[in-house]
Amino acid sequence: MFQNSSLQNSNFLNLLIWTLPFSIILGNLFINLNSLFIILVGIYIFSKNLNQFIIKYINYVILFLIIIFINLFLSSDLYLSLKGVFGLTKNILFSLIFYLWLKNENGNLKSILLSIFLAQLILIISLYLNLGIIFFSNTSLEYAGRIDGLFLDENVAGSYIIKFLIPSIFLFVIFFKNKKYLIYFLLLSFVSILVTGDRAPLFLFFLAIIFFIMFNKRLKLKNSLLFLLSLGVITLIFFLSSSNFRDKVTYTSGQFGLKYIEKKIYNIQKDYFKEKEYNYSEWIKYEKRDGEYNFTDTEWFKHYSKAFEIGKHNLLFGSGIKTFRKACKDPKYNIKFKNSGDPNFGCSTHPHNIYIEIFSETGITGTLIFLSIIFTLIIKSIKNKDYDLKMIIFTYLLIIFSPLQTTGSFFSTFNGIFYFICLSLVLHLNNYYKSIK
Repeated sequence: MFQNSSLQNSNFLNLLIWTLPFSIILGNLFINLNSLFIILVGIYIFSKNLNQFIIKYINYVILFLIIIFINLFLSSDLYLSLKGVFGLTKNILFSLIFYLWLKNENGNLKSILLSIFLAQLILIISLYLNLGIIFFSNTSLEYAGRIDGLFLDENVAGSYIIKFLIPSIFLFVIFFKNKKYLIYFLLLSFVSILVTGDRAPLFLFFLAIIFFIMFNKRLKLKNSLLFLLSLGVITLIFFLSSSNFRDKVTYTSGQFGLKYIEKKIYNIQKDYFKEKEYNYSEWIKYEKRDGEYNFTDTEWFKHYSKAFEIGKHNLLFGSGIKTFRKACKDPKYNIKFKNSGDPNFGCSTHPHNIYIEIFSETGITGTLIFLSIIFTLIIKSIKNKDYDLKMIIFTYLLIIFSPLQTTGSFFSTFNGIFYFICLSLVLHLNNYYKSIK
């Protein structure tokens, strides 16, 4: 009887974890419910393992609780911080349960990777259906905005694809062992990210590919160049066929201060595609007003600057988890800025970079803890004896934790779950997969 009950609980936990990638697509409510059930069932199944973990790391647990208490005590908004701490605790417990589940049975890793892969495929199919509807209904992409598929109007489809890209690659490399289909999947993912119109995932894709090619000494130069050429051809096709894509290239070039490229692309749009009315100099004067518009003028940089200022004023423990949205409106953090009269200058729900967010809301203390966790993952990955697996893990860490990217909030439901899935997967692979041959 007890064996049947234990088996039922184990099967239920399997089902909950297998459906997690689909819950992420369905939205925050489903992510929270799924995570909560995973934690409750996982605590029941792995109670002995959890007790051993707490006993083994009791000093770290106590230190964590003390730091959390201090952060709450000093928070500029206790209610917001309590919500943030609840979400953080939920994600930590989920990550621990997920790690124990991966360790529990040999087939669990393959099953969750397969689930992630299938969820990605379903999302990608929905993107092309969405694109087809826009095309056949004669709706302009300029007015339709980003293409989101099953995410509807949430504008996160590209983020989902890129953040689950490496887990799907693990499936091909560790279990399927089929490089040809892996290349097809990578190209499909790349095209799908282009279809979403989301720039940050596109940047991460190129960053990951360049990193992998540069530091993987086992790759043949011919194959690497052929793959890069394929990406270039696909990008050129999108550039020639989509005015929305051309606008984003022009806009992004200007944001990053690449004025020469911005001017060239703009003139191509005006002279060859006849989609710009003004000369470049007139457009600069009319559209940008100040005549110079680069990254330091963007909303991102304003968020970063304001968050950094908040962190400097609350150096040790920050302004409180999840409080940037409120702290940024405090006049004392505006003094250094030329728009100091505007209380909302640089304000948002979060600073759009997890490192700056953690520094702003948890201070040096939280930042050092966060960096030590990433450093631990890197050290463990370095010690992995399988070179191919090591390189893929490094690429995964780069995609998830690269400080060069704009991000959602570390403490949010949707974005937060990806960091903790990565934590469990990387630890498991480094501890239990020393070879993929």
